[in-house]
Amino acid sequence: MSKNEKKKASEEITDYKKAYEELRAKIDALPEALTYWAMHIGTPCRIVRRDYKDFVGTFLGFGVDTTFLDLGCIEENKNYITNMIRKETKIIRVPMNNLANIEWLIDVTEEPEKKP
Repeated sequence: MSKNEKKKASEEITDYKKAYEELRAKIDALPEALTYWAMHIGTPCRIVRRDYKDFVGTFLGFGVDTTFLDLGCIEENKNYITNMIRKETKIIRVPMNNLANIEWLIDVTEEPEKKP
């Protein structure tokens, strides 16, 4: 194995380890009641309905009713009287029936404020 092949293989292993760690963190963030089901996705299983008809196949997934969303955020409020900015780092819980819109941020850039 040449040096380049070894380096490439090492980088691939590092990428796989990083992907595994990210997936593991996501699974660990699931509520404990869902972890059991998530860990069995892709596993062969038999399901028996209430009419006792059984089905054998691969467990592909499950549906969940979401009741709330937790969001870690930083909120800044300016006090115009004292000219101070209060920065709060917090976790907010938003009930689903209180949600008007959700946006998945892909990229965020910040620029300094231009004073007139």
